[in-house]
Amino acid sequence: MTGREYDPDYVKRCRRRAKLEKIKYSLFWIVPLAVLLVIAFALAFQLLLRSAWQKFSWELAWDIVYARENDSARATYAGEDVRLSDHNCNSVYKMIFDADPTGIFWGGEGETIHIDFGNGHTLDIINTIGERCAVVYRGEKDYKFRIGVQGMFSKLVIVTSLEGGSVPNSRWEEKDASG
Repeated sequence: MTGREYDPDYVKRCRRRAKLEKIKYSLFWIVPLAVLLVIAFALAFQLLLRSAWQKFSWELAWDIVYARENDSARATYAGEDVRLSDHNCNSVYKMIFDADPTGIFWGGEGETIHIDFGNGHTLDIINTIGERCAVVYRGEKDYKFRIGVQGMFSKLVIVTSLEGGSVPNSRWEEKDASG
């Protein structure tokens, strides 16, 4: 062999090496690009979630103001209708607002506290896994968020019950019969 003869094994090795180099070169660009896309998607999702949460908080605040002015906040839980006091309306708002969103709520069943503000807007607070909550708001625009910390639903049940938080609520029928 003089070195100029055709060696099929050498050609196969060169072709394999060229394919491997092509794969390495492709991975050199694809992996960082994929990581960048994942980071960009996560950042965009968080920004959109924060923006929607702020809009929801604003609408909920206006509904609380309306309900307080018209004494029309009606909470229903376990078949009991309760008229929320001003203080407990504020407590519900503060508890929800302070909880911050942990994601979008895609649906599911659980115990539900239904709050009707009297202006056609409603809020459902749904018990999810581990006493955490989800809120489903129906108003000018609908919002669905997973929120809260462990044990939040139990606190909201107390605030929306007859005992209320630190101020008691009244039965819904009491004012209707006298009003």
